[in-house]
Amino acid sequence: MKDRTASRRILQAVFLTLLILAAAAMLAGCGSSDTGEAEENPGNLKSFSVKTLDGKTLTEKDLEKYDLTVINFWSTGCQPCTEEMPELDKLRIRLPGNVQLLLVSLEPEEMTSYVKDTVKDAGYRGTVAMLPEGDMAAITSEIQYIPYTLFFDSSGQAVGSPLTGSPKDVISTYRDAIDNALKEASGEAGQWND
Repeated sequence: MKDRTASRRILQAVFLTLLILAAAAMLAGCGSSDTGEAEENPGNLKSFSVKTLDGKTLTEKDLEKYDLTVINFWSTGCQPCTEEMPELDKLRIRLPGNVQLLLVSLEPEEMTSYVKDTVKDAGYRGTVAMLPEGDMAAITSEIQYIPYTLFFDSSGQAVGSPLTGSPKDVISTYRDAIDNALKEASGEAGQWND
């Protein structure tokens, strides 16, 4: 009897330890950042497709319509990712007409309805996509921390400095990053809708 009790306690301790380690591993790449700047771009978007939550498919052709495309990669299990969504929605409304914002969830297809609920609860009303293919899938495989935001010109070339983590002042940090990336992409700043 004592052997069974001891064995059960050992198994419980091992299970609890594994559970804690798994949770820590999942959260290790999720966080806030004071500077919000990452070191380098993981690639370009020359050929890709991604499905939006409303059933559309976006490709590299959709980048051509804008001088700058801002892509924010996030996950439902990342609290800073979902906490910044209301601010990203405010930012989306103010964007210059030559800039688009796209949120890309890193969740598998089976979680589509949960992703929709998360976006709705967070108050984000812009375009959200899942299931990237091509160059975008290659980029997502390189992401180590989320939220992670990249900037692309109309030809799919990465421009500006990526943002990693959720900055304290989302709107001003993104606005500065967008202005810098837009200057690099088109040679001029955009007209914000303030």
